[in-house]
Amino acid sequence: MVQLKIQSYLFSINVPFSRENVEAQKSEPTRLDHKEDFMKIPAKYSNLLFGGMLSIIMVTIISGAVVFVNEGLTTDLPRQWLKGFASAWPIAFPTVLVVAPLVRKFVARITYPVM
Repeated sequence: MVQLKIQSYLFSINVPFSRENVEAQKSEPTRLDHKEDFMKIPAKYSNLLFGGMLSIIMVTIISGAVVFVNEGLTTDLPRQWLKGFASAWPIAFPTVLVVAPLVRKFVARITYPVM
């Protein structure tokens, strides 16, 4: 029996070319069969995702704290906070992408594994 296999990230389909074997055909497990993997992002994007998440968290906290210290608790606080975030994040994100691997290497040099 000749089969055409169509495969992508989310699914895999076997298309049999003979009609008599259609019922006997067993489907292979697909990415959708594993519920814990359904919404995961490929590991090759982990550094980019780490940098994005870390920079968003840090800039949100720091810009909020700086605006609060400088302006106090005012009705204009959310707008000023967003303005501070919008001006700081484009600097923080590429900085984290460049600096984080260097910091990881430095920490690996000055530490040793616990046995």
